[in-house]
Amino acid sequence: MRRACIVQFLCSGLLLGSAAAASGLHPLDGVRAAAEQEALRLVGEVADTSTAASASLDSRLRLPTCSAALTARGAAGTHTAGRITIEVACPAPAWRVFVPVAIQARIAVMVAARPLAARTALTASDLRPSERDLASLPYGHFRTPADLIGQELVRPLAQGEVLTPQVVRSLPLVRRGQSVIVVARSGQLSVRAQGEALAAAGLDQRIRVRNLSSGRDVEGVVRGPDLVEVPL
Repeated sequence: MRRACIVQFLCSGLLLGSAAAASGLHPLDGVRAAAEQEALRLVGEVADTSTAASASLDSRLRLPTCSAALTARGAAGTHTAGRITIEVACPAPAWRVFVPVAIQARIAVMVAARPLAARTALTASDLRPSERDLASLPYGHFRTPADLIGQELVRPLAQGEVLTPQVVRSLPLVRRGQSVIVVARSGQLSVRAQGEALAAAGLDQRIRVRNLSSGRDVEGVVRGPDLVEVPL
């Protein structure tokens, strides 16, 4: 009896697929599969592990059998976490349908290895990776310690808290009152002078300095621990 039921179930599935093909309609399961595959491709670019489950399509939907391979892409405004929408299209005959897909994606991000005080200059021992649900992550995150080592916290962090661009800043390479070399460049021509920093700034940040030879205040960009480049 059990064997007969299994055979009946399998035959029913085959008959349903055959019925769709015979009626000239594209199988909706094929549309869902294309949507799920594209969703996994999209989220796979940013996530370490992921699963996708498309919503059931209305059984009353009648899509002509596609004579070519279906195409799928993320609809405009689609994100790579939570519930996303995939546009599945047929080139001939032309039709398209939007398929909601629920995504579960996890990614390893940098978190505080222990409670950290504000103004901590981060080292490898301050950080550890932790796998998190991509949909629940705050805006911006870091994947490796190298992204953070040498930066400074702007506020305290609790153990396990995710590090984001909003909680770190570059350590100043130049501090207010520091003696610096001011380099003015134009093509192959460069002129050097002694200067004094009028503020603190990190690498590639803008800073105002005083040219000690002319007494003029100019704005430049920090290029090294004691080097500021200004336009000539």
